[in-house]
Amino acid sequence: MGITAQLKQVSVQNLALLREDPAIAELFFGTHWQPENALQRFMERRKDSTLRYEPDSLKAQFLEDWEEPELDLEKSHQELTFLLAGYTCDKLSSPWTQPEPKRYGSNGSFLQFSVILESEWDGLPLVNAIGAGATLEHRTGYGSVRYLLPNEVEQILEGLLKLTKNGFQERYRREAQRSERCPWFEWYSEELEYLTWEYSYIVQYYQDSVRLGYAMLLYLS
Repeated sequence: MGITAQLKQVSVQNLALLREDPAIAELFFGTHWQPENALQRFMERRKDSTLRYEPDSLKAQFLEDWEEPELDLEKSHQELTFLLAGYTCDKLSSPWTQPEPKRYGSNGSFLQFSVILESEWDGLPLVNAIGAGATLEHRTGYGSVRYLLPNEVEQILEGLLKLTKNGFQERYRREAQRSERCPWFEWYSEELEYLTWEYSYIVQYYQDSVRLGYAMLLYLS
């Protein structure tokens, strides 16, 4: 077991509902795992107030978004955040955090920026593809769920594409050669290949979201 990171495409219509009401956010996530139980809990919480939504219709609307599953980055989110954005989540003041991200405030376990186009680190973008976003009033147990609007999703995709797979790999190789290497990596021979796959999955997921005009949820579980 351990903390994992997820990205989840979400329609603009559904994101507007999630931002409006924490109980609806609970229904959205519950619909993914236990649709009937989630709907029952939602109705119990809202029984004393006037509902602006038809619950069964709302559940069906959420299930449409869950037809495309979340992207589960498993336990590699620390390494990926370091290589993409120049810092490691939960260790924001570590000596391995690059100078530019340090200028931003934190957003829970992450720093609060989207893209720094030409970094002092290597001239390539720093892309906060896992840690960016404003917060919803809904928590997963490991912090608040964050969200990106469609224009912010597009901005992060542009940063990822400008970074390129080769740039991502070169960062890893350069850091692997340092005498004092970032201690949250294993630095074994297959790690770069695995992290490159994860980078490619992130790029594809952002591309799909931009193509659909969707927003994005980001969270730990």
